[in-house]
Amino acid sequence: LPMGLIDGYFAGSTGNPAVVLMRGRRVPVMGVNLEHTTINLSGVDYVEVGDEVTVLGQDGNEQITVAEMAGWRSVSPVNVLMSFTGRIQRRWIPQPPGTPDQISSHHVEPARAD
Repeated sequence: LPMGLIDGYFAGSTGNPAVVLMRGRRVPVMGVNLEHTTINLSGVDYVEVGDEVTVLGQDGNEQITVAEMAGWRSVSPVNVLMSFTGRIQRRWIPQPPGTPDQISSHHVEPARAD
């Protein structure tokens, strides 16, 4: 995936590994370097370049919350949200009244200096 440490994304610990969502499935994160994240797609059928991956939010019946992501790193949920840089595209998905909004970051684009 075209996002990594420089974007504020971290993989989690050995005993508490990170995941992303793809086609409604949890996909394990294998490693994160400065600008890329490697994921294990062995459980996902037919993958193409450009397929959507959800880092934080919901895909099908699966969901990754800020609290879950914070647990991977043993930090507060606020620290998770504050770590993401401007290079990550954010898409707010409104939810029905009474449920919290979710954020889905599905790909990274360079920040513009507009």
